[in-house]
Amino acid sequence: MAERDVIVVGAGPSGISSALALKDIGLRALVVDRAQQVASSWRSRYDRLRLNTARPLSHLPDRPFPKGTPMFVSRDELIEHIDRHAREEGLDLMLGTSVERIDRDGGEWVADTPAGEVRGVQVVVCTGYEKVPLIPAWEGRDSFEGQLLHSAEYRNPEPFVGKRTLVVGPGCSGMEIANDLAEGGAAKVWLSARTPPNIILRAGP
Repeated sequence: MAERDVIVVGAGPSGISSALALKDIGLRALVVDRAQQVASSWRSRYDRLRLNTARPLSHLPDRPFPKGTPMFVSRDELIEHIDRHAREEGLDLMLGTSVERIDRDGGEWVADTPAGEVRGVQVVVCTGYEKVPLIPAWEGRDSFEGQLLHSAEYRNPEPFVGKRTLVVGPGCSGMEIANDLAEGGAAKVWLSARTPPNIILRAGP
């Protein structure tokens, strides 16, 4: 394959942001991702998710959200924003392709993919570091008769209507999911917190 200025591994917000910033200074980037769509991880998040960073701090480089976008952007609005700008001219996408290995070869980098080698002068890796959901090996977990679900698998409160539910962890996902369950018809919702959560009031929907 032809040599690229930059190979960007990962087509999430970081990968597309990097590719756009490079495009803006005259470098052509090839974005490679094993998923079939950009922002694939965000597409599987829970339905009511909103960013906990404000709109002016959350857009792609020099590409603000459209006028009328809420201050705290929803999951679907973020996906649409990334998808729209990922299609800009001067940015190349290679989706549905995993990068299996990256090696140095003289003055360039070589990324091995099932579709063949991709060569670039530089490589930017934007694959994240929390890709694999983890449920701790709590004592008694194997004998627990209820449903044990990681937040990565949660979508909406419908399966929990009328049920007592414990949410473990007061981070952004935990707090939002607990609120979603309470408003969505769960019989009782508990939130387990090892340390007190940092609660910051925010305006807007």
